[in-house]
Amino acid sequence: MHVQALDWVTRQTVGLGPVTVLEIGSLDINGGVRGLFDATHYHGLDLAAGPGVDEVADAADWQPARTYDVVVSTEVLEHAPRWRDVLANAWAGVAAGGRLLMTCATDPRAPHSAIDGWDVRPGEHYANVAPADVRAVVDDWGTAGWSLEVARDRGDLYLRVDKPI
Repeated sequence: MHVQALDWVTRQTVGLGPVTVLEIGSLDINGGVRGLFDATHYHGLDLAAGPGVDEVADAADWQPARTYDVVVSTEVLEHAPRWRDVLANAWAGVAAGGRLLMTCATDPRAPHSAIDGWDVRPGEHYANVAPADVRAVVDDWGTAGWSLEVARDRGDLYLRVDKPI
């Protein structure tokens, strides 16, 4: 994860008390967000086992067994061919009154590997996610409590959605 995404998530955690957290894409390759939360329960989900991963699963097929106060996903959607399913399952994991925090790449970010941030490897998926496509998904959820920020200079998309009580 890059520093701007980490900074954005950090700002979103201000004022949060103890919370339960689900992180989608939790494999700690070059730092993560786990330490930003005062978590009473933290569950990390990723495609591969490793540091920060509590459960190995494809978030596009995975269904949450419970809900969480915060669901966070950083720099994952551009690597997921079924990113809409990942986002839908993340939203399903947010408890009433909870919050979804998501960052991903959008244009003009250059393609990069989910493994180490360098070149995309053969067989690896990569596609920047368009803000209009994310807006369309969130509009279908019927909630008014959301914001979408785009940093065009570096190709960052930041989404915060608060689930109604």
